[in-house]
Amino acid sequence: MASHVRLITLRFDPELAAFDETPLAQALHGKVLLSLREHFFSYRGHPFLAFALELAEPRSAGSDRRAAACAAPAPQSGPAQPTRRSRNPTSEEIRAGLADAKKPIFDALRAWRKARAEDEAVPPYVILTNRQLIEICELLPRTKTGLLKVEGLGKRKAERYALEILERISASAKAAEATS
Repeated sequence: MASHVRLITLRFDPELAAFDETPLAQALHGKVLLSLREHFFSYRGHPFLAFALELAEPRSAGSDRRAAACAAPAPQSGPAQPTRRSRNPTSEEIRAGLADAKKPIFDALRAWRKARAEDEAVPPYVILTNRQLIEICELLPRTKTGLLKVEGLGKRKAERYALEILERISASAKAAEATS
């Protein structure tokens, strides 16, 4: 099976709060996806997702069941509509799952993340995901090393954001103690 590489770049659409995946769906239409690499980057303050796709033409019908099963479906007809994998829970749904004592910490971290994202001209999830915010609220780390226990938060982000995150945790804990 002969293959070829296709590069696709998607720009984040702030109105949709998502990446328009239509060009990706069109590139995959009628092809067999052999491999995929993705890379997030920001250029001039705009977030992008780049994909390197290794594609092949499907073999003739019946010659390779695996290839037929991997062939991408046809893109939707009509105006291009961005696709979304699944609805993520809202911040309010996430917040509702937290213990009452942890909600002020979550709120403080979320407000900080939003401000930081605006300063860096990136979506908030690039700074920290909601899952990472929840894990920070559950662990309540007191040190940069403790912050590294949060899944997906590596040395680089810890170096960059640790002081600000730890300050918010400490300030929220002190405020909670003062009111109780």
